Amino acid sequence: MRLDVGCGNAPSGDINVDLPKSDLHRGGRKLMVKMIPNFVYGSTYNLPFCDNVFDEVVSYHLLEHMEVPLAVLKEMVRVSKDAVTVVVPAFAFRGECGEHLYTWGEGSLFNILRKAGLEDVEVSTGCFREVKGNILKWFYRRSYVLGNFVMILTRKIYRIELQGKGKKPLSSASTCSTS
Repeated sequence: MRLDVGCGNAPSGDINVDLPKSDLHRGGRKLMVKMIPNFVYGSTYNLPFCDNVFDEVVSYHLLEHMEVPLAVLKEMVRVSKDAVTVVVPAFAFRGECGEHLYTWGEGSLFNILRKAGLEDVEVSTGCFREVKGNILKWFYRRSYVLGNFVMILTRKIYRIELQGKGKKPLSSASTCSTS
């Protein structure tokens, strides 16, 4: 079974969990709870599930919004039997998104996944990321406005993302306190 943490309006799990701060969710859109299959209101810092329940736990564009992303990842590892997969924006430029608290590179995403307790961690990007990044840096050096324009234009063509995956170390069976 697959859990999508911070599912927003694009759920991908058998169970989908989110806890919007207000009626307006990411991107200024209302979270359509009644349209999301198997939706559960829940904090990403204290997921309302037993340990080792889900075969896979996924998260798309969540960690960059969290005040304590390591705590969120540790919760995802706790409820996972096997694998955790996260997708985050690869890097951001000034003013790209006012809601992002963090930006991620390959090294920082790798390190936080390891620190959360995952093994066999892999971080991957699209093959054009470095080329595109160098092109964007060139434009930003010449003009902040031009750099933003090119970033928005190229983002429509190729979305800059990092995907991190890790396996949970072998552990005991599912545990759940009934008290």
